Amino acid sequence: MSYHSALLELIIFFIAVYAIVRLAGWWDTRQTLSKIRSTPPPKRFEHYLEKTPHFPLLDTEDRALALERVRLFLAQKEFIGIRKEATEEMQVVIAFYAVLIALRFPEDCYHELKTVLIYPYRFVADEVSSYGGIYTKEEIIMDGQSSGDTVVISWHEARHEAHTLGHHNVIIHEFAHELDFEDGAADGIPPLDAEHYAGWSHVLFHHYDRLNEIAQKNRDWGDYALFGSYAATHPAEFFAVASEIFFCHPNSLHHAFPDVYAQLKGFYRIDTLKLLAKEPYR
Repeated sequence: MSYHSALLELIIFFIAVYAIVRLAGWWDTRQTLSKIRSTPPPKRFEHYLEKTPHFPLLDTEDRALALERVRLFLAQKEFIGIRKEATEEMQVVIAFYAVLIALRFPEDCYHELKTVLIYPYRFVADEVSSYGGIYTKEEIIMDGQSSGDTVVISWHEARHEAHTLGHHNVIIHEFAHELDFEDGAADGIPPLDAEHYAGWSHVLFHHYDRLNEIAQKNRDWGDYALFGSYAATHPAEFFAVASEIFFCHPNSLHHAFPDVYAQLKGFYRIDTLKLLAKEPYR
């Protein structure tokens, strides 16, 4: 057998193995989803989620869809508790907010995500920065972190934000990053339809640039104080912070930045202003 023939057979073999693995994964997901759809969700799941501001406000159809997606998410992702058990309630609440922001997306979104790490409190992470070619490394205290295949959540902060309606929600923030990662890079531009790209780039990058300019001067914040200085550090952070506000305090976002609200509404395909106008979280 010639070298080229052997190489061709080897390539065909690896392609076949890859295809079999992908097919097995597809079949496993199909079977899992079929099982989930054929059995009602545990009542305790609804009990966990009734404590959140958002789940009780979903209509009947979206509540059922969210519960189905939560169960699929739990079946496909690995949850690991760090220095504390990752309880079922933690997993369900985190999965719900991951699902909520992707409720109008295909059910196989987050396909790159493999693991969710849950810390009991804030954790320390290394951050590498570059200034004029000089790299520095420092330790920073964080509530959450996202890296494409892994999300890290501080439960102490996440639990409080998941059960009260404020401006921030670390779970939404980190999973907005995950959606941003879906097209290969966390750059503040998640996967968009071609016709929406120009409007998104114009609106969000315009406001990011303005916020960045204000943050550097640290004065005359005006309405941009809504986003805060952390959103000025990178377009990806601006998108994630804006997503938090869109889901948690849409009135403020719509009042101060209706164009940002409109872009996020078009992307997420959820009218959070209308959703949160319902009782009791008006």
